[in-house]
Amino acid sequence: MRHALVIVIAMLAACSREAAPPANPADAAHAQAATSANQKQQELWEEVAKAGPPPGVDKLLVEAPVTTRKPVVIADEAPAARAAPANLKALDASRTAALVVVEMPADLPEFSGTARVIESRPDVQALRLQLGEKQLLTVQARVRNAPFRAEKGEALQVAMRLGDPFARNDVLAIRGKNDDLAYALVGGQSPVRIEVPMYRLSAMQSDAKGNAPAVVVSMGAERQTLQAGSQGNFKGGLTVKVLSSVAVPPEGANAVPEPYRLEILAWRTGDRPAAAAP
Repeated sequence: MRHALVIVIAMLAACSREAAPPANPADAAHAQAATSANQKQQELWEEVAKAGPPPGVDKLLVEAPVTTRKPVVIADEAPAARAAPANLKALDASRTAALVVVEMPADLPEFSGTARVIESRPDVQALRLQLGEKQLLTVQARVRNAPFRAEKGEALQVAMRLGDPFARNDVLAIRGKNDDLAYALVGGQSPVRIEVPMYRLSAMQSDAKGNAPAVVVSMGAERQTLQAGSQGNFKGGLTVKVLSSVAVPPEGANAVPEPYRLEILAWRTGDRPAAAAP
């Protein structure tokens, strides 16, 4: 019954501001007795009032009236109001082209369409893009030894696909008025083929034996065979570099999630054909 006394004190403390709380535990017990449903309960509460409060219950007494806290209202902030991370460092100036993802959109494993530039920071080669209505993508992009040329408010064409560390299927291609840039890292259980329709570009590992298979790169009707670490210039004005091409031998294939992986980088180095302009 003494436990019931503690509960009653908490309940009475939550009453409205207009009803004054009991001054002490005995008064609380008397008040509860007056509202009891039957004679037996009333007698028990009166016994509690006469016996006095249990040790420590005085610390539970409310010394100030209970007030209602105003609900916190959080404004619906537009994505454009959020700035890119301030601690970005410029990419290595020795890199002719590079594409680094700083922030990925949440719960958006695939996207193809128009993205709006909401922030452009040439000092660190950073672009912050809004995909659709709310999703945000922040990248650092370098092309032709300079930042990817795109101004705030400009519309870019973006194609994005995301895998995971155990099943790599990552492709990101960006096309603007002046520059093109794409990166892909794809894995599989057999020789890998990467498609970037935006550039009519495909790259496929050959089935030749060895742990660094050659890669057949095609853009339209033009085809070149490249080794890992080499690059080729295509007539459409695009340069493609094979960053890595891996094939794990059969005896070690069970030790890795994907025995085949292909990684490429493509960027514009020449004028885009008029028919391919966005």
